[in-house]
Amino acid sequence: TTPSNAHVEPRAAVDQVDTYYDTSDWLIHRAGYVLRIRSAGESNQATLKSLRLGSAKGFVERRELTEPLTEADAQLLGSAKGDVGVRVRALTGPRRLQPLFQVQTHRERYALLQADGAESAEIALDSSHFAAPGRPEQTATRVEVECLDGRPDNLQHWVDDLSAKAELEPAQISKFQLALAAFG
Repeated sequence: TTPSNAHVEPRAAVDQVDTYYDTSDWLIHRAGYVLRIRSAGESNQATLKSLRLGSAKGFVERRELTEPLTEADAQLLGSAKGDVGVRVRALTGPRRLQPLFQVQTHRERYALLQADGAESAEIALDSSHFAAPGRPEQTATRVEVECLDGRPDNLQHWVDDLSAKAELEPAQISKFQLALAAFG
């Protein structure tokens, strides 16, 4: 079932590589953020996300800033003029960013469309492989529903129904936190 008068429509699948960065003394994490550089095809972007825990219902609300990059290189943030570059420099000063781990994800995507054609959510079926130097690879699968219209309450019944029918459990930790736990 979908929210009243809505339907699900497939979108193109994507393969993406996310590399997570911090300073050697974890300044970004200690400030309550995660820094990710995502490469998907020809697109590269830096994202700074606030760390938040999920609620009992599985909804997470967090601040997320994104800035396009010409290459998947965190060192470009040293001169980037957008929101991510400015904030990362303010947090880290002259410290060098270093990769923590990488997550390769195959994402099957679907749009939840309202009767008027407005996209209210993106549904992603993720199959991810986590890699860190000197550690065995870890895998995880997830279903993510990202609210795009700012009204997650409108999705609650639909998410509950999907969870029950597919026997899904709300994720209690993010992919970043999952990798931290897996790699120690």
